[in-house]
Amino acid sequence: MGKIKLLIYKITHPLVRFYWRIFKPKTYGSRAIILNKENILLVKNINNNYWSLPGGKMDKGETPEECLFRELIEELTLSVSKIEYKLGEYFSNKEGKQDTVYIFVIKLSS
Repeated sequence: MGKIKLLIYKITHPLVRFYWRIFKPKTYGSRAIILNKENILLVKNINNNYWSLPGGKMDKGETPEECLFRELIEELTLSVSKIEYKLGEYFSNKEGKQDTVYIFVIKLSS
């Protein structure tokens, strides 16, 4: 199964990157730094072999905060009602697309 997945990736990834370079799509997303005392919550995406902040891509008409609340429920079954603050925005033109990711801080008591 791993070899087939790798083969599909090797075929499709250059096509996707070519599309991004031609059309320069804009994507938006939200991620959270979730703190519990001295701990930071990270997630491991099933498609990647690395850890990252929980969050994901914004749906059309969704605010960054709404996106974050939805993604936390989908990924972690974690219902959060309060964001401490917006840490900032991350911009990237990597791979030819224009990404904007909003980063928020959430503190959990348990």
